[in-house]
Amino acid sequence: MTIILLSAPSGLGKTLACVRTINFAKQDALRVAGIISLPSYLDKQKKSILLQDVSTGKTRPMAEIARTDEKTDIGSWVFDPRVVAWGQSILRALPPCDLLFIDEIGPLELEQGRGLTYAIEALHTADYRLAVVTVRPALLETLQTHLSSLETSTLTLTKDNLEEIPQLILQSLPDAKETP
Repeated sequence: MTIILLSAPSGLGKTLACVRTINFAKQDALRVAGIISLPSYLDKQKKSILLQDVSTGKTRPMAEIARTDEKTDIGSWVFDPRVVAWGQSILRALPPCDLLFIDEIGPLELEQGRGLTYAIEALHTADYRLAVVTVRPALLETLQTHLSSLETSTLTLTKDNLEEIPQLILQSLPDAKETP
């Protein structure tokens, strides 16, 4: 089991890199599992976050920008506890896979101990060949501490290497075959 920590600031394209990697992996008949947090935009502004089960493609609205009179969970976001619980259940029941995606382990999990907290445990217990975990640079060291007993490497996403990331990830698979 190997883990790639895909690190970049918020909004740079970590989720996009995961989606592209998943698409290539499926073309190669690789088994994929996990969760990704898809942004939803209105007038070029991020308005909500959709949680997607990578195995099934099912998606549910997990968070949205808070109204002015609403208490937030973190930043300007309000999370739906039912969808967070659904995400936790996905992480607890991960099928064996070639590629495990966890997008993202962020401040809610690492600073508040809430949200998709089972993600860290899943990285220790799930049956996968390679995991890709997205994390912001400010939280990278904290996440590495939580994963210190596992083999991790960091891949920093930039505007210049966004197109190359899926191939770099797929080439990191143990016994990787040629990728597109």
